[in-house]
Amino acid sequence: LMQADVALIVGTRLNWTIGYGRPPLFNPELKVIQIDIAHEEIGKNRSVDVGITGDARIVLGQLREALEGKCQVANEWVPTVKSMMTLVRTQYAGQIREDAPLVHPARLCQELRKALPRDALLTVDGGDIAVFANLILDAFGTGSLMWVGGFGHLGVGIPYGIAAKAAYPEQKVVVLTGDGSLGFSFMEFDTAIRHGIPIVVVVSNDAGWGQIRRGQIKKYGRDRIVGSNLDLRAYHEMVKAMGGYGELVERAEDLEQALDRAFASGLPSCINVTTDPEPDFPGADFPWPIT
Repeated sequence: LMQADVALIVGTRLNWTIGYGRPPLFNPELKVIQIDIAHEEIGKNRSVDVGITGDARIVLGQLREALEGKCQVANEWVPTVKSMMTLVRTQYAGQIREDAPLVHPARLCQELRKALPRDALLTVDGGDIAVFANLILDAFGTGSLMWVGGFGHLGVGIPYGIAAKAAYPEQKVVVLTGDGSLGFSFMEFDTAIRHGIPIVVVVSNDAGWGQIRRGQIKKYGRDRIVGSNLDLRAYHEMVKAMGGYGELVERAEDLEQALDRAFASGLPSCINVTTDPEPDFPGADFPWPIT
């Protein structure tokens, strides 16, 4: 965005997830067009050059019709953006060792993407794992990658997954969540089991509130970790006890077969993946404030 001339922001709040639309993520001279169905979101946190209140699908259709044949496509810009994205993904993936004793969360996302069909619906819930998921996973269509970026969002994963499966029963639905965020709505597994809604929940289990713990270590040292360590709970066994399907996965290469068995079971399922609590990546160290 520091190299762009104009940014078209569609249905996205100008909040911490995109640096509030300000430097260092946005060029201060950047022209901004914002489309949002909620008028009060237009120009919040930074001024915009053009604000359009309306449904994204309708407005984008109107813009496409109005601009047909009038704009020259910058052919060199698309590969430039793709190369930048590849670089960012490489940086966030860190030095992933395939023989590492614990699964790197970036590799978990990579293996999940390889294992799922393009039309699968994926909801994301959590802190660190959400950072990895949104950087590494691709959105191939409407609803194929869902995440809530606003504050107070933890715990939405299983409810979102249940809703997605109820709306699209023929498609595979996966929830990717951290172990901390899972605790907010774990008993919604009971809802899925009672109503026979076979979602598959993949837990990135690093036994802690990873973002908080890492910040505490960085600022105060390892001897002052307070309230951010959890234990490696057997969430898969808890789901099995309720009548669902569960598996523990300790190697990334075992994920695909575990997913196959979970889908084949026809039951709400929990794939509990032990992940590295200290992965090599920038994590929550954003170059702008998130509060």
